[in-house]
Amino acid sequence: MSEAEEKPVIDPHAPLAIEPVSAAMAFLRFAAIALVVMVAAYACAQALPPPIGPF
Repeated sequence: MSEAEEKPVIDPHAPLAIEPVSAAMAFLRFAAIALVVMVAAYACAQALPPPIGPF
C-alpha cells in the first residue's frame, strides 16, 4: 500500500461542520478578550492627563 491510499481524503471545498458548543465557546472567548481590551483602554485613558487646547 502506498502513502496516498492510507491517508483519508479530505475535501478542501466541503463546508466546515461547526458545532454549536465550540461556536459558543469561541464567542465567549472573543467577548472576554474584548472586555479585557476595553478595560485596559479605559484605564489608560484615565491615566492620561486631560487634553490642553480647543481641540
